[in-house]
This record gives sequence, C-alpha cells and structure tokens, in this order.
Amino acid sequence: MMPARNAAIAVLLAATCLVCSGCNIVGPAFYMIRGPDKVKKVHTLDKNRTTVVVIDDRANRVPRRALRVLMGDVAERTMLKEKVVKDMVSSQSALAAAASDRDGKPLSVAEIGEAVQAQVVVYATVDSFSISPDGTTLSPTVVMRVRVVDVAKDERIWPEDPAGHRVVTRMAARVQTMPTSTTGRYQVEDDLAKRAGLELAQLFFDHAANQATLVPE
Repeated sequence: MMPARNAAIAVLLAATCLVCSGCNIVGPAFYMIRGPDKVKKVHTLDKNRTTVVVIDDRANRVPRRALRVLMGDVAERTMLKEKVVKDMVSSQSALAAAASDRDGKPLSVAEIGEAVQAQVVVYATVDSFSISPDGTTLSPTVVMRVRVVDVAKDERIWPEDPAGHRVVTRMAARVQTMPTSTTGRYQVEDDLAKRAGLELAQLFFDHAANQATLVPE
C-alpha cells in the first residue's frame, strides 16, 4: 500500500498536471481525481409500459420531415440502449399516424398513441429549429416542449406545467460561418436533429454532463 506521504505527493502531481500546459494527461488526471459530473434525469418512465416518441411540428418550424424522423429515431434508440423502457413503438409509425386526421381534425396525443398501440407517449413540440439566428452566424439551436401522456387515461403524466418541459439544444459549431452549399447546410441540420434527439432521451436517464455519444445506426 502507498504510504500516506507518497499518496499525497501523487495527488499533488496530478493536480499540477491540470494547470501545466505541457502535460499530456490533463483530461485523464482530471477524471481520476473528481470524475465526470452527473446530470440527473428529470422524470422516470415506467419501463414496463410500451412507449412511443412523437416529434410534433404542426407549426412547420423544422425545414425537412427527415429531420423529425432523425430526432425521433435517435431518441428512441438511445432510450432502448439505456434501458429506459423495455418496448418502444417506432417513432416513424407515430409520425404517420400524426399526419392523419379524424373527422377533419388532427389526432390528439392520446389518439396518436392509441393508433400505434402505445401506452405512453413522449410528446415533443418543436418551437424553433434553426442553424443561424441571422443567416450569417452559425449557431444551431432547437427549442422543444416535452410532455409525457398516458394514452388510456388521456392525461398528462409529466410535467405539472401543461405547456410542457422546455428543452433547449445548442450545438457547438466547429466553424462560425454558415455553410455555402446545400449539402453543407443539410449536414449541420442533420447533426442538430441527432443532438436534439439525444437530449430528449437524456431527460429520462442519469448521464454524464459531457455525454454526447450517439447510438450507432
């Protein structure tokens, strides 16, 4: 066993590396000493109830339908990977159901869940989806409001606020200028949609503050 004096010296040396610009083990040393911060989940889903993620964009804030598909798909796969729930209905099936109507009126959240045989709906309304606030500066941001709805009871399970829980996703860009090509713009939008889907799923499980790993497709 390391003597107390030697242990203290080792800790001091590790701490010194944190402020030494020439040290190559700053990151690992930092995590060995204090570990990554944890972000607590904001709601616990019943893992035994079949759940579906619905990305609602009735206000047409999202520029492409494929982006809604990406958001829902990433959220769904992440929740399954993290064992948030045991069974999930495809979010794409829910999108198809949400596009239909009943007696000329859009389906309610509970009706969408019923249409795809889900017991719980994680319903995210997109308030804004933008990669630039001014058309020049690259600052990808998504704002959503999230609700969890019991399909059978047609009741909101969470949160208490009927407007929903607000989630703001801001993605750090490698460069600050807008892409000049359509392909470049689409890539930024795709990355933003994936990140928003990840952060939607992270509402329901504890995770590292810096966790940003997407589930492989």
